[in-house]
Amino acid sequence: MQISLYNKLEDIPIDKEQWRKLLARNTTRSVFQSYAWTHNWWEQFGNNYTLFFLVAQNNDGQVSGLAPLMLDESRTLRFIADKNSDYLDFIIPDDRSEILSAFFKKIREQQHDWLMIELNNIRRCSDLLDHVKRICNSSNMYFWRNGTIDAPSLIIDGNEKHTERLLKKYSTRRAEKQFSRQGEISFTVFRSREQAAPYWKAFFTQHIDRCGSVNRGSSFIQPAFRRFARELFEQTLEEHTVHFSVLELNGKPIAFHYGFISENRLVWYKPCFDTKIKKGSPGLLLIKRLIEHCVDNKLQELDFTIGAEAFKDRFCSIRRRVDSARIYKSRTRYFTECILHMMWDAVKHTLRKLFPGTNQRKADSTRN
Repeated sequence: MQISLYNKLEDIPIDKEQWRKLLARNTTRSVFQSYAWTHNWWEQFGNNYTLFFLVAQNNDGQVSGLAPLMLDESRTLRFIADKNSDYLDFIIPDDRSEILSAFFKKIREQQHDWLMIELNNIRRCSDLLDHVKRICNSSNMYFWRNGTIDAPSLIIDGNEKHTERLLKKYSTRRAEKQFSRQGEISFTVFRSREQAAPYWKAFFTQHIDRCGSVNRGSSFIQPAFRRFARELFEQTLEEHTVHFSVLELNGKPIAFHYGFISENRLVWYKPCFDTKIKKGSPGLLLIKRLIEHCVDNKLQELDFTIGAEAFKDRFCSIRRRVDSARIYKSRTRYFTECILHMMWDAVKHTLRKLFPGTNQRKADSTRN
């Protein structure tokens, strides 16, 4: 087996179809691990990072594993696009223990390049962090599982009666009736560049306004992220990877959703609605339409992804767990950051007791 480190994405010895086949056999197979996502994101944002992409090849030269990593300006080694991705992992369908050990041997050989490794948003169905912890214990590195986030989801397949009850709830039906009295409601999933083209500006503006209304920054403030979202949609039309849809009232957009179709599920990513609407709940009606879309297209679930916002409680039927970990080569830094983290947790716990109103659930504001 050969492990190679690449600093240029175009030099990696795997094409789009080979990547797709390798990912299809992996334990985790999210859109955030795909060829299109990785290459499009790197094209827009790669100038701010140093590529640290590891490739495993067997004795026949075939690619058997991918570790899509990058170095940030603080010399932290992390997944490519981790600030914008909800589910991440290495792509190693077979011989995971052996290949992961070889990857981390290569990483240790390059330890002059990095100060810390940060692996974010690993689904519990992956065994990655268990392997990494074992490797750290035997190689003088220090492993810390430093965070866990809820990822709520509505399971539809096999849960049809529950889904039907959700759609018939009074609050859900009321949202539709309020807008029906005002005119014609339409819901459209865009299938072509031409169909979507007139709506991009309205979508970006609406998302920025919506995030601003709750004191969050929208990713779409960045021109590069606007280009990334649009090009990802246009380049994956044949695969139907991106789900870009609009909810309109009398021909005027009142809500949008930019998400993905991945693993036979609809993945929630960038929703928004018109904050100027004072009567009715366009966000609630948007979710109703998305659930109906899942039912009509026989999708297994509506995956609300990371962040346990209160509105998700109204619809989710399961909560998955998504973990993050840090790996240190310095014992001093490891213990220092662990102690500071525990102290901060204690402060937050005290504040929540003193000021119950601040006990808000963690939202996915890092990727708005």
